[in-house]
Amino acid sequence: MVRLAVLVFLFLQIIFVTTLSGCSGLPSASDAERHDPRQQQSTEETNVSIENDIVRLDEGEHHPAVQVLLTQAEEARQQGQHQQALSYLDRARQIQPRNSAIFYRQAWLNYQLGELQQVQQLLQRARLFLRASVANFEVLQRRIQTLQFKADAKQGY
Repeated sequence: MVRLAVLVFLFLQIIFVTTLSGCSGLPSASDAERHDPRQQQSTEETNVSIENDIVRLDEGEHHPAVQVLLTQAEEARQQGQHQQALSYLDRARQIQPRNSAIFYRQAWLNYQLGELQQVQQLLQRARLFLRASVANFEVLQRRIQTLQFKADAKQGY
C-alpha cells in the first residue's frame, strides 16, 4: 500500500514538473544507438538480443510515469510474477495507449505464458502504433518481427 502511495506521489510530481517545464518532446537516441539495418544477426544472437535487451526499450522513450511502471514490470517479470508484470504494463498503457514498446512487452510476456492468440493481437497493435519517428524504431521493429516469427512457429504457421 505504501509502495502504491509512493508511486502515485511520484506520478503526480512528474506530471506537475512536466507541465511546468513545457516538455512535450521525447529525446531521441544518437545515431550510434540506432540499429544499422545493414548488419546481419544470426537467429541465436537475435533470440539472446530479445531477452537481454528488453529493458533497453524504455531508455529515454517514455513518459516518466510509464518509465516507472516499465521498471516495475521488468522487476516483476524477473521474479517470475508475470501477472503482476502484465498489470503494471496495463497501467502504463492507460497513460500511453499508443506506445508500441508497451504492446511489445505485453506480447513478450504473453508469449512466455503460452498465450499465443493474445500475442498475435498485441503484436498487431504494436505494429499499428509503431512510427518511424520513434527513436528506437529499427530495434523495436526487429523485435516485433522476431517475436512474430517465434509465435507463428509455435502455432505451426
